[in-house]
Amino acid sequence: MIPPLPDRATAGRALLAVLGAALLAAAAVFLMRQSGVAMPYPLALGVLLVALALRGLVAHAVAPRVDLTAAPPPRPTPGAAEGGFEWSGVELIGSPMTRWEPRLDSADGVPERFAATVRPALAAVVDERLRLRHGCTIASDPVRARRLLGEPLWLLLTGEQPPERTPTPGELAALLAAAESL
Repeated sequence: MIPPLPDRATAGRALLAVLGAALLAAAAVFLMRQSGVAMPYPLALGVLLVALALRGLVAHAVAPRVDLTAAPPPRPTPGAAEGGFEWSGVELIGSPMTRWEPRLDSADGVPERFAATVRPALAAVVDERLRLRHGCTIASDPVRARRLLGEPLWLLLTGEQPPERTPTPGELAALLAAAESL
């Protein structure tokens, strides 16, 4: 299959890059000859063109991938110009909470459900916080993690002591505050 031709902007940038490399090679050869070192101009140009090509390949390889199938972000409504952002009914801060509400509601008062739905999610969040802030995880360094988390939070997250009941909202809030203070 024949690759598609580059558009005008890409071709223009490539042409400018080649011209810039040619000028830079000419300047490098001139300065080297002034200092007594002889280097052929085609070699200097070739080295610079290879360096530019490698730079472009690396930039392309590490560039973030754009998901063209994803929905675009919501646009502000026309009335938002008067002051503030009205994102057409989309609540951006509350959307992560909607994932937690069903978990907490389904586990309300049932210790087995709490252990199966809420505990793994909380453990993943706390484990990530430990990894980012302290360089350890519950699995990699349990002694240090237990010391950092404290006994009540450790018992809740690891399930070493199966709960007879689910934590009350106040107890859960206190444990989460301890996790946030890591």
